[in-house]
Amino acid sequence: MYRIKVERHANQPLFPPPYKPSRELISRAISENPSAIFRDSQEWLIGNVERPDDNHLLFAFGKITKSISEKYDKEQMKFTDVAEEKAPYTYIAIDLNLQTCAIGHKSKIASDVRTLSKRFMSVLNKTHTAAEFDVTFVLSEIHDTQEFIKVIRAAEVIKKFEVTFSPPNPFDADNDFHKPLENILAALTGKKGKLITNGENLDKKVIEQTVKSIASTGDSATVRLKLPGAVKFVSRKMSGHQVSIIIGSSTEGIREDIRARLLPELATQYRNIRGDVSEQSSDSNTP
Repeated sequence: MYRIKVERHANQPLFPPPYKPSRELISRAISENPSAIFRDSQEWLIGNVERPDDNHLLFAFGKITKSISEKYDKEQMKFTDVAEEKAPYTYIAIDLNLQTCAIGHKSKIASDVRTLSKRFMSVLNKTHTAAEFDVTFVLSEIHDTQEFIKVIRAAEVIKKFEVTFSPPNPFDADNDFHKPLENILAALTGKKGKLITNGENLDKKVIEQTVKSIASTGDSATVRLKLPGAVKFVSRKMSGHQVSIIIGSSTEGIREDIRARLLPELATQYRNIRGDVSEQSSDSNTP
């Protein structure tokens, strides 16, 4: 799973375009059916765009590849080389309210999902929408925080807490700690920030709450702590497994049963990370 963010550039033109909510910009960019050619001369494309409801997008993402096949022409009685074009693809689902994204892994397209996410992000940033509204689309991995939080709860003492943060966009960042940091970064027109807090014994509950917010926005956190029975302090980084959704093979296509399970699971998995069951909407975003 990924967080899909819309970062708005601080240096706006004299006559900036009208403000559009992040969900609308994401939807616009996808609906363009964009494509982009990269250094390896492969063209990556978005197609088969569907909108099952007002809150979700489901579409295909893949690339066009060319290869040479060796053939035998019986009439000419000759061996020949024939250029063939293939277009392997997978599916991507987006929850527009939560601005979360699931990318189906298929080895025929890329060895890992991270490569797919980078190509997808690059294609989005070549859209007319990105240029017209002067924004950058950013995909960040969402990590499972369970093991990291277990370590925090088990610690005897935590004396250092370090977090990274990026420009504001997510609607549900922690209001007391996380969101003010994002706003400061935006005011400074920065791209990435880091906050380091030191103390004799930092509050575990505040750290846990902040970690959930940090994870949901695709940022990272590190703690320096002493575990029970240990003599020395050690550092632990929030680097758990990326949240995955096991739903079926992408070769099955967008079947109704897969669609019915995948789209609700985006919200369920995300709220598990947040530790929160309340319904929230990105429509609450303000310029």
